[in-house]
Amino acid sequence: MYKNSNIICDARNGFEDEKDNNTLVLNVFYTIVEGKREAFYKKVNEARIPQQSRLEEGNLKYEYYFPVESENQILLIEIWKDEASFNAHKEMEPFKKLQIIKEEYVMDVKFEKYTDK
Repeated sequence: MYKNSNIICDARNGFEDEKDNNTLVLNVFYTIVEGKREAFYKKVNEARIPQQSRLEEGNLKYEYYFPVESENQILLIEIWKDEASFNAHKEMEPFKKLQIIKEEYVMDVKFEKYTDK
């Protein structure tokens, strides 16, 4: 079971060998400058941020989703083997590139963080 304050969800389907790990799930909600969602997503992919992040040690998932109810939002779901893997990701080039791109396109970011402890 994954816990975030009052939110509990079961995200075990499809996970392998996480019993001894402290698996980290991040839901990252981006509010994009109006009319710029497609441009943001294109820029992120041109920089190969998702592809490179997926190759990092400890990454289990790194996927962007477009909520149908909002044209100015993007949801990024990241799953990491443990907190240490995510912390290492924050020091890597794809993460740094994303911060630069966000300066131009992102108005707001909200996080939900889930762990199996």
